[in-house]
Amino acid sequence: MASKRRSKPVDIALPNEIWLEIFNNIDYKGLLNLTLVCKHWNKLIFSHMAGRFVLSFDVDQLMFPQEVIGMVPDRHYRHLCVNSFRLNSLNYLFRIVKQLAGNLDSLKLRLKMLDCQLLELLLPLLKRLNELDIKATYVENGETTYRKPTLPTVKTLKLDIANRVSIYKLGSLEWVLLSCIPNVQKLTIFVHGPQDLPIIDSLAPQLKVLKASVDCDTLYLFFQIRLPALTSLDLTVENLDQQRYQVFCGRTVFQPFLLQCKNLKSITLEHCEFDEQPLPMIFNNFPELETLELYGYLMLDMLSLSGIEKMKKLKRLVITENIASKSFLPSPSVQSLGFTGFPYRNDLIEVLRRFPNLKYLTLPGSNYVKGELQAIPKHAPQLKHLIVNRLKLIKIDLLEEIKQMVGLRTVTIEVTSFSRDKFRLLKQIIVLPELRTLTVKTSSNIPIGMARSVAATNPACKLLLNKELVKPPVPRLANKRKRRSDQEVESGGSDLSTVSTDVSASGSSSMLSVSSSSIKCSSPSEGKRMFLDVSK
Repeated sequence: MASKRRSKPVDIALPNEIWLEIFNNIDYKGLLNLTLVCKHWNKLIFSHMAGRFVLSFDVDQLMFPQEVIGMVPDRHYRHLCVNSFRLNSLNYLFRIVKQLAGNLDSLKLRLKMLDCQLLELLLPLLKRLNELDIKATYVENGETTYRKPTLPTVKTLKLDIANRVSIYKLGSLEWVLLSCIPNVQKLTIFVHGPQDLPIIDSLAPQLKVLKASVDCDTLYLFFQIRLPALTSLDLTVENLDQQRYQVFCGRTVFQPFLLQCKNLKSITLEHCEFDEQPLPMIFNNFPELETLELYGYLMLDMLSLSGIEKMKKLKRLVITENIASKSFLPSPSVQSLGFTGFPYRNDLIEVLRRFPNLKYLTLPGSNYVKGELQAIPKHAPQLKHLIVNRLKLIKIDLLEEIKQMVGLRTVTIEVTSFSRDKFRLLKQIIVLPELRTLTVKTSSNIPIGMARSVAATNPACKLLLNKELVKPPVPRLANKRKRRSDQEVESGGSDLSTVSTDVSASGSSSMLSVSSSSIKCSSPSEGKRMFLDVSK
């Protein structure tokens, strides 16, 4: 019996620019698989696209790591996340980060204990770092040397420290951070108490973006800080005591705090209780504002939008459903509108009439009633993007009304429970003539075969189910051709069995799909990758 000739892989010679253009159309999981095909692809992807990967380690699972377990040669990691929930893992943390420090653009630490002395030794090693994210249950404020500035590249800082162990040295952490990263312009911070305010106060002259979650007991002190360079404010009040907070925020220090931020272009307020007085103040004093988002306990009475037309550059608006019936002039600049609760039908019509150029609309579906979306095609004719979220159960009437919006390009539905029989009804949505993306987020288990059948209804529209792209099933004719090709390979008629490529062009984009069954390779550290978690 004649022996079958073993097929040899064929080297497809393409310029690196073409390979990178192809790789740009593949998700990060597919890219990770492609790095195992050959050294050339591995080096190419991790030299030019390393920013799409995050290397994550659980330090508590590593014992005496002479080198980082799970690292693959010829890869330059840009983003690192280190988790440790033991108090005795700090030495392991230092040894791991030290090996990767030279190439890191961002470092995320999720720790049980953070030692200021260790942080002072670690930060100078991160020469190209531009983002530092620290979340710790405890921080040990030990003796530090308070070195001169060493990391001017760090522009973004995220900080969440729940408890301070050495309360007699409250400023150690702040002194280390300010001495090592003096040029922070974007700050995300959880203010658990007065001990967290000095870092904001020290960065105030240069701070441009502030996202702060502030405990209500510290709110009064927080409003004493002045932020003259701030362009974006995102403020959330935690542990809200509504009766006491109305005095703090509505009529005393909140307005002076906001008025001194003359350069604001974005304001987001959540659980910030106030009456109608701050809204006219915002409308009159921030004509350059582009984004205004109001969530939570925002007013004592109905919300009035009279005067909003004065903000000529306002593009995005998020408001409560309790809208006063008072008329207000049109705001043609607003293109994105969101509601924190589902408004009554007449209120929705009134608001839509005031924003004639609306293209994005977000509605919570928790209080949806049949017929409430019928007015949208008439009163928002330019609407292209619709999001319906906070649904517990999907409703057929809701899908029927979405089906009438023939001009939509994207639809997003977020629902807790999505039954299989109603999921099939999405075939009526995905065939909308202008629709290009249909996104579904649900806790229900939707069979992949059913999802693919919906995707196959309109191949020109992408179906995203819980952030995963659902591809239509492969036609049977293609399967027959593939089996025939496999038979030819076994008989020596073809040498293209190693990598099966399908390059398709739509406009200027290209796509390369690699058959997982045809890739046969082993990682240099295949037995050591149990601690490697690469995510987007």
